Amino acid sequence: MLSTYFSSGEITENLANNFIKNRNEYNYPNVRLRASKRPTKFKISDSLWAETDESKLDKPTDIELDEYHCSLLSSSNPDENLLGTSSVIFWGYYTFSRNYALNKLKWHLEGYKSRSATTTSIIKQKILLIKSEQNNGRAVSHLSDISQLGSIPFASKVITFLRLETAGIYDNQIHKGLVSCNWYKKSLLDTHIGAVSNKNVQNGYDGWCGFLSQFAAGLNNGIAKGHNWQWHDSSGVISKWRAVDVERALFNYFKTEKDI
Repeated sequence: MLSTYFSSGEITENLANNFIKNRNEYNYPNVRLRASKRPTKFKISDSLWAETDESKLDKPTDIELDEYHCSLLSSSNPDENLLGTSSVIFWGYYTFSRNYALNKLKWHLEGYKSRSATTTSIIKQKILLIKSEQNNGRAVSHLSDISQLGSIPFASKVITFLRLETAGIYDNQIHKGLVSCNWYKKSLLDTHIGAVSNKNVQNGYDGWCGFLSQFAAGLNNGIAKGHNWQWHDSSGVISKWRAVDVERALFNYFKTEKDI
């Protein structure tokens, strides 16, 4: 069905309904880190630590969690910026296993192999650089030397939570699904899994975000014309489309299907 879209630039009712169904079924775990004034194993700064919050583990990631991560990452407070990247890492690795996610969190904060420990001042500097860069590919490159954020699957998570309207995650499941699709070449997407220091990875990611934003705009234009193309957040909110919502619909689809 996306083959037709890339030929015509038009979203059909069937294609829209397919995306709505898969966005509504997206069920990534709703976990995060919270700020703690009491010492834990995960030190953010001299006055702040992180503690896990798995109280909503039985619920999917929702708009509230998106806004929580966005507020931390976009904050003017460096402590909150580092809590934000740490929480995104914990959230992103949670499906591998809880312990695996905690190890990755530890390595992000304390450093691992050739990667140095991540401090509040370093993350604040990186966030400022990202905010000053409109191109999503160049924005993601600023995370190249940060422990656990040097490759596109996790660097793109940070960019996505900062730019929910115009960016999406590019991970291994998305990549495997995309390149197996019969419309991939027709799309002219030239996406790559790899280090965000790589120009091809950067350019591919910017193109991916451009596609997500354009498709979201097409769905929203359909809504404006009277089509019932909204998706339903698990909280009950009926929503228009952001770039991240298109990505999540595809993520859900690629879990079980080969093409769309």
